[in-house]
Amino acid sequence: MVLEICPGARAYAILTPAPGGRPARLERGRVDLKRNISMLLRHPQAIPPLLSNVKRTVTVRRDYARNDGLSGNPKGISLTITKLCNLNCSMCHYAYSARDDVKINEVTRGGKNNMDLEMVEKLVSEWTGPKPYIAITGGEPTIHPQLVEIVRAIKGAGFTCMLVSNGAKLAKRADELVDAGVDVVSVSIDGDRETHDKIRGVPGTYDRAVEAMKAVVAAREKRGKIRPLVFINSVMSNGSVDNLESLVDLANEVEANGINFQHLWLQTDEMVCAHNELVPELPMQDVYDLDIDAHVDDVEALVAKLDEVKTQHRFVNVFPALSAEKVRTYYAQPMEPVWADAPSRCGWLYAIIQPDGRITQCKEHDMGSLADASFHEVWNGERFREFRGTIKQHGTFPICVRCCQYFKEW
Repeated sequence: MVLEICPGARAYAILTPAPGGRPARLERGRVDLKRNISMLLRHPQAIPPLLSNVKRTVTVRRDYARNDGLSGNPKGISLTITKLCNLNCSMCHYAYSARDDVKINEVTRGGKNNMDLEMVEKLVSEWTGPKPYIAITGGEPTIHPQLVEIVRAIKGAGFTCMLVSNGAKLAKRADELVDAGVDVVSVSIDGDRETHDKIRGVPGTYDRAVEAMKAVVAAREKRGKIRPLVFINSVMSNGSVDNLESLVDLANEVEANGINFQHLWLQTDEMVCAHNELVPELPMQDVYDLDIDAHVDDVEALVAKLDEVKTQHRFVNVFPALSAEKVRTYYAQPMEPVWADAPSRCGWLYAIIQPDGRITQCKEHDMGSLADASFHEVWNGERFREFRGTIKQHGTFPICVRCCQYFKEW
């Protein structure tokens, strides 16, 4: 079994309405919606991007109904500015991939490691129409030597900008990032000091991440600003289930705006085989070679812990938001849909841009490159339209049911 994390999902839940409107999730949706409204009342700067997200969630249904594969602008872009990372997280499929062109943490690897600032400037300067949020991810984005300049370019063009970081190198860049105008900073923490450092593979990572969050909050308050919002993101696994309460204490200590507990994304051999048989034109490649303890065995303990921590902080989000019954299904039956009536619309809503400018979907399937065309030309180009047609034909691929992109709309 392959288990992984999705960088773009770490900050996503901050600017997304809670799921609701379907009988199986209505009660949970109401609870999460109430929590989100409370959050927005305290932080009104998050309202405009939230409204934009809500609008796109509605209009995507119109685009999905088209027969030509054309789509309006995406709701979000994951901007992978570097493939390099300074940690070796036990749940990260990139760190442990068997393929050199996928593996990170190595300075000498195939392909381009860092995105050029000029590529970002091209993306935002050529943009027309509604602006998506842009989540700066990696690898570890604070490694990129022009991170601050990239944030300035994004904000100067009027986009909402999130930064997803492990926090190890963030503290020393806190002041300039706040000055650059980043809207959200999401820092990954997986439990108490011992648990976090073990999962992340580098001693001292916990203390540096805590220092980073305090530095960002201090820089924001020193300037009298209301942004960036600071969030803790925690990927749940066997190693962290017993430590979820410690994150609530930490969030209060560092004055974080909230916590996002994220379920692991699962890709089993059975899923890959079923997918490749169903859609051989979009094969899933064998990019992993994992032998790690990154899963959740005691699901009952996880369910109980999540119910408990939601009462201990003003804003605790779980992504995806599932009932206790669905959490059990999620881990015990990875190929069983937890939202059976929800087709995949990720090809209409999200794009990942690689460091070399390639715009990708679904495990790095290449849709085109910013090096050769504008984003809009690629977004509604032949490859993307064919990709959307294939998704629509099948509704949901076997690998979709435990993929972060699939859950982002719902």
